[in-house]
Amino acid sequence: PIDDDNALIGIHIHSGDADTNGPIVFGFCGQDPLPSFGGTCQQGWPATSAQIATQYAGKICDLAPPAPCYHDGKSTAEEAAQALINGEDMYVNIHTTKSFAATKDALGLIRGQLIPKKQ
Repeated sequence: PIDDDNALIGIHIHSGDADTNGPIVFGFCGQDPLPSFGGTCQQGWPATSAQIATQYAGKICDLAPPAPCYHDGKSTAEEAAQALINGEDMYVNIHTTKSFAATKDALGLIRGQLIPKKQ
């Protein structure tokens, strides 16, 4: 679970297929040891709360190498969105303190491939 012992430390869109750990394309939130992008990540709500969603503005990953950013941090949000629309493999990754520390690859707790809707 995501709780005080396993805090949410990042939500990102990465470039890569289901078998690849790719660079960050767009970050919604983050905190140490990850970049903050759109701010720190919300850390949950009491069980009695009606809160069901949090909105993050987020931003394109524009950090220079050695930061793990898509196209070395030189792409725009528009270019990244067009790449996804054009079918480039991308996925959402939700990182927690435990999932980040559990492997040398800093894997996420939840990962889901993004597939553009066919028109």
